Amino acid sequence: MELTDMKELIVIDDDPINNFICKKMIEEISGDFKIRSFESAVEGLAYLSSLDSNAQSYPTHIMLDLNMPQYNGWQFLSDYQRLNLHQTHHTCLYVVSSTILRDEIEKIKELSFVTDFISKPLTVYKLKKLVETEDLP
Repeated sequence: MELTDMKELIVIDDDPINNFICKKMIEEISGDFKIRSFESAVEGLAYLSSLDSNAQSYPTHIMLDLNMPQYNGWQFLSDYQRLNLHQTHHTCLYVVSSTILRDEIEKIKELSFVTDFISKPLTVYKLKKLVETEDLP
């Protein structure tokens, strides 16, 4: 697969070990992804905001952790929506969290621009389902 044909997956999680493991698991499952990670939701949002509006340069998948210090996943989701990034790009956005609070999970699922909620810990099965998703919003 040529580099220009590769999909890009962004992982936004403050845990560098989780990011490393996630990257390795996805590379094992599929060689179709360029994977970029950010340990801060602010950095992730800044990266996404800086990209050209050209759809080919925009990530096809985003994995966002909810619980991060300072600027958390909820703030990211609010700003992502406010900046209309969800309307200008076709991206599968997955919220990844260890939360077991039903209210939080339901609130996430009500956001039309969020593709799905994935509970931690991540497994090969969960990631395989994510990377095989072709029905972009």
